[in-house]
Amino acid sequence: MPPGARVYCVGVRILLAALLLGIMPATAGVSIRKQGANRVVKTEAYEAVVEADGCLTHLRVGGTEFLAAGVSISRGSYLALRGVVRFPRVRTTGRATIVVQSKAASIRYRFGDQEMEWKIRNTARAVMRLFLVFDPGLDAVIDPKGEFARPVVEGDWNHAVWLREGARLEIEGGTRQWGPWVGNHQVWELLIPAGKERTVHFRMGPATGDERAGVAKLLDPFGGRDLVLFSPRRYQVFQRRTAKKGEVLVSGRLREPAEAVEGRIPEVAPDWIALRLGPGGRSFSKRISLPAGGWYGLELRVRRKGKWEVVEGVDAFGVGEVFVGAGQSNSTNSGQFPTKQKSGLVSSFNGRAWRLADDPQWGTHDKSRGGSFWPAFGDAMVARFHVPIGVAVTGHGGTSVNRWRSDGELFGFMMRRIHQLGPQGFRALLWHQGESDVRMPSELYYRKLKRIIEQSKVQAGWDFPWFVAQATYHNAQNPRYETIRSAQARLWRDGVAMQGPDTDTLGPEFRDRDGKGIHFSPKGLEAHGKLWAQAVGDYLEALLGGE
Repeated sequence: MPPGARVYCVGVRILLAALLLGIMPATAGVSIRKQGANRVVKTEAYEAVVEADGCLTHLRVGGTEFLAAGVSISRGSYLALRGVVRFPRVRTTGRATIVVQSKAASIRYRFGDQEMEWKIRNTARAVMRLFLVFDPGLDAVIDPKGEFARPVVEGDWNHAVWLREGARLEIEGGTRQWGPWVGNHQVWELLIPAGKERTVHFRMGPATGDERAGVAKLLDPFGGRDLVLFSPRRYQVFQRRTAKKGEVLVSGRLREPAEAVEGRIPEVAPDWIALRLGPGGRSFSKRISLPAGGWYGLELRVRRKGKWEVVEGVDAFGVGEVFVGAGQSNSTNSGQFPTKQKSGLVSSFNGRAWRLADDPQWGTHDKSRGGSFWPAFGDAMVARFHVPIGVAVTGHGGTSVNRWRSDGELFGFMMRRIHQLGPQGFRALLWHQGESDVRMPSELYYRKLKRIIEQSKVQAGWDFPWFVAQATYHNAQNPRYETIRSAQARLWRDGVAMQGPDTDTLGPEFRDRDGKGIHFSPKGLEAHGKLWAQAVGDYLEALLGGE
């Protein structure tokens, strides 16, 4: 059994037994006091803050903060439905309970001496998600098998133990964990269906001896270096805000505390810029406005004892256009042969890292290994707009629209990429799907895809464009199916989606298996990418033309 696993498993069994018996631990040591508009909860083991909007923004265990409020839209912990759910009614009931309510949801926070219980009720007609955003200073996580790992991790775990600076936070009741998000933040997520209630249990206290030993045995996160740079990553593309500029997040962590950290980007800003140091002088961050373009390089220097020392930075990142891809096989890597981008300015994001977007695209749900239209699409966009292009491809071959419903695995997988890129972190989602649904009635397909589109924006918390292609081609004898084509076109006419390319026009000379297949040959992948670039590029030119 791995180090700490026995203690961890015993702790889980004790906690679960208590839960099964309906026991909420003692509350004698709990105090709740008003501090301005906020409520501060204190026990000997932990301190929590429930703010005026009902969100629990801080959770300090033994004085160590576990949550990260104020990062993008994060409130530390928050419910998401068309953005952050705010609770206009916040009240303390009894000595150890805070209840927060809105028209869409309610949360009952119940506090024990070393435990918390949250009961979350979704009274809306749409799926909600509860998010916890962890401070990037987490040391380790213990998974359900008792194994130690360095955050950031991904997994569909119901419970886990999070460790930081000798403190532990055990959580039971989640749906999944994922990241990195906005730099290097770990995200915990709970899905709450419409009209349902879910309960989350927390246990806080000092790490055990075995847990401390397990953390100590983890690999050195610095790998012998003085610094870990979370953002920008090599080949990362930041979505520009206007035709001429965008913002780049610079963030990282130092092995040893510093008096100051500065950065510069020689290609556009030769002067050193002071970066904001966090408490303790080991973490740093700053958002820097840069001209659209790239690749840029970032140089960093650290001051200790009055002396400056240059440390490792990153040599290739940019400000340009970012797109999410979804759908079935012709949106992934199912082309006849892998292809390569030629401009050197097209990169691909798999949820954790970026690389040049040569096929196969990484990060797809189906882990396909063939060719895609994304290199040709990116090259055509680079040629037209002269900025780097980033893509995040999430599709799965052979999937019906039915498998993309908002409470399903594929939708959740796509939404993780959307959340990882963050609000305004990409330009649009490109959807290629329809071949699997050619027998579905037009009205039914329209309603199903319309709901997927609407729910994706609700859960993302911002209104991003969807481009929907016309995609029904099967072979030369069955090159188009009007039922699905008409539904796709209706989504354009009704303003639900933007008009994507008509890929059914790419006949046998563009298909694999000597023209007999449904997937694309290298010639077809090139043509497919250019069709997408034409549709998206015309929209983008109209959007940015006046800027």
